[in-house]
Amino acid sequence: MINLQKIFKVDTAEKPLIKIILWWEIRRILYNLFLLFFLFVTFTIISFLPRDGFIIFYASPMLAVGISLGLFLFFIVANICYTGGWMFQILTIKLNWKAIQVLTGRLFIYGLILSFIITLLPVLLWILNVTLPERILKPIYLWFINVLSFINLI
Repeated sequence: MINLQKIFKVDTAEKPLIKIILWWEIRRILYNLFLLFFLFVTFTIISFLPRDGFIIFYASPMLAVGISLGLFLFFIVANICYTGGWMFQILTIKLNWKAIQVLTGRLFIYGLILSFIITLLPVLLWILNVTLPERILKPIYLWFINVLSFINLI
């Protein structure tokens, strides 16, 4: 039987930097498999949602390119954030604070949970779109569009 604690729990004992990096990099494959699963769950949920809301997508080649580019960028950013896990462990290895050791020991799990929440963000935004009254949501949407317009002007 596989010992899941050995896979998911970060060893906070002081050891050479290369061993810390190898521990994280070996699990990067598992992390990316989880990301693929989270994306599959998100796209499955989105495919069953009603098509009302502020943004309606129409099938086109540019939509496929946009989604592919978005997924590629999502994986790049997610893996950059994943690298932050072993960087955090290296930077805090000399600290003997109990809170830091507990946080570092659970860092991989916390990263997976955060990745799952971020991956489910489109579904959560759809739920907000449906549940919040238009008088609350429309000003937020307009503010966001104005911010994007302002950024494009700079």
